[in-house]
Amino acid sequence: MHCETPDLSQVTFEPDNAKDFAPEPSVYFLVRWRPPYHFTMMDISDKPWPRCTQEDREADEWRNPLQHPGMALVTVRSALAVKQ
Repeated sequence: MHCETPDLSQVTFEPDNAKDFAPEPSVYFLVRWRPPYHFTMMDISDKPWPRCTQEDREADEWRNPLQHPGMALVTVRSALAVKQ
């Protein structure tokens, strides 16, 4: 979801319990994007941000990281940031 502030977006993560695959509560990340591929995690919440309601249908489309080299770097950095 895009937010009212132009460079902010909300990313929703819906985890499953590893033991029985039962749904867990959603986690919401507030992310700032600066072109071309600079992302900063601004905040994490258990509730969606009320000013982040504009859908972005292209955000969930599959992209081949080999065709978009910067996307591979974003994926690795995002995974490391969440792991810490």
